[in-house]
Amino acid sequence: MSIKITGGSKLKKKLEKLAQKAGKDMHVNAGVLEGATYPDGTSVVEVAFWNEYGTKDVPARPFMRPAIAENKRKWSKLLERNLKQNDFNVSQSLGLLGERMANDVREKILSNPPPPNKAVWITEEKTKKTEKGARYIEQTRRKVVIKRNKDMSIRYVDPAAARTLRSSGHLLNSIDYEVKDGKSND
Repeated sequence: MSIKITGGSKLKKKLEKLAQKAGKDMHVNAGVLEGATYPDGTSVVEVAFWNEYGTKDVPARPFMRPAIAENKRKWSKLLERNLKQNDFNVSQSLGLLGERMANDVREKILSNPPPPNKAVWITEEKTKKTEKGARYIEQTRRKVVIKRNKDMSIRYVDPAAARTLRSSGHLLNSIDYEVKDGKSND
């Protein structure tokens, strides 16, 4: 079945102009992009996957799937609005959408997805002196969460202040977006 429309040359020109602006297929990727690594060479994509789904030793702390589920309708409306506001410039509209998507994923990480980090008891020893100069060792026990600094050295954090998914900040700082030509692989 075919439909023939006569007249409407202005509409036809406008549609052709919009098709030219849209150009080829484009898409936006947001999250941890391929090639992101920790200073020691570990793939950030792998670490994100381990956090998203958990491992034998680490519980799942999903952040990508909840971010998508909570925001996909908003993202769809945002793209529609961006296209209208930017005279249907697809690249620019996808760029604005990508920024919002990356920010929403970052916000999900900053929300401290459960479960909380596991706390352990440590014993600290300090050498002290009495008033007469004699030395003795004072031991204190406290509950802490073990975290890693950016240089991978260990630090201890009060369990109440421990934040999930942010031991070094590298995962959070690796959340980004890219606008690419072609159809998405999803």
